[in-house]
Amino acid sequence: MQSRVRSLGQSTLEWVIGAAIILGTLVIGVMAWNSGLVNKMNNMVQQLSQTH
Repeated sequence: MQSRVRSLGQSTLEWVIGAAIILGTLVIGVMAWNSGLVNKMNNMVQQLSQTH
């Protein structure tokens, strides 16, 4: 019984670590995409302000 509890706790911990890695990767990807989007928007604004 105790070994079952230990393996259940270990699998829960592994699941939490896996979820944290996946979420961290997603957050980094979204932040990188957002910064790229902001840079593109700044370039567009600069181009528009230069033409007028």
